[in-house]
Amino acid sequence: AQLRRENAQVTMKAELLAREVKRLSPEVQAPAPMVAEREIQEPESDSLEQSDTKSKETSLENSTVGECADDYLKPTAEKVLTDHYGYQGMQNIMTPAFQWSNNEGLTISGNDVLMYAYGPPFAASQQIIAYYRVPTNGKILLWWSKSHCIGPCKTCCDGKASNLPGAGSYVLTLTDKTYNAGDKVSTKMGDYILEKFEGTNWRLKAQTQSQQGKVCYLDHVYVCKKHTFSVESTPKFIDEAGNNCVPK
Repeated sequence: AQLRRENAQVTMKAELLAREVKRLSPEVQAPAPMVAEREIQEPESDSLEQSDTKSKETSLENSTVGECADDYLKPTAEKVLTDHYGYQGMQNIMTPAFQWSNNEGLTISGNDVLMYAYGPPFAASQQIIAYYRVPTNGKILLWWSKSHCIGPCKTCCDGKASNLPGAGSYVLTLTDKTYNAGDKVSTKMGDYILEKFEGTNWRLKAQTQSQQGKVCYLDHVYVCKKHTFSVESTPKFIDEAGNNCVPK
């Protein structure tokens, strides 16, 4: 009887000790089910979708030609003039009658002016963008044309100010080279082909012809939005007879 009591006490102590060890020891977690692995992978999938969306947005921002056709206003539209999207008579800078000379020795005519662009982004500064081909070296330069200093110059605005591009206009400036007939001209407002039209008259044309097989010459560009490194714009073309022309 004495032996049975001693054995029972030993067994009870062993059970108490085992319970205490189990209480103090950290729990061993069971392996996570397969669904847990999918939950880890889902954020990676979301990340890829976000990257794809961001890529599309960037692509749209950098390919903005023709994106704001619904907002287009003609150069002579009342809102364009009253809201200072452009100035009255700006379309004349691309006519042969336009002649400009400054005191730095530059002389150009409407035959040298390749494009002008206007729109809401330029209202605050009351100026437009214009590009011309320099007759002496064939380079294509831009200037900020204003109603009171229409042609490019260093001091013709208010008798002292310049309308030439500064450091902030670097994204709009073109490659510094000589442009000849047939060369591609890439701008933030589209890619065009340079053509010598009617003798000394230089023009930009669309890279494709119209549905009727006509050559479309760039007449002007309407800019509806301006970003840090790009613009949203709609180019307008005319054919050789001066009629509206839509490239394919």
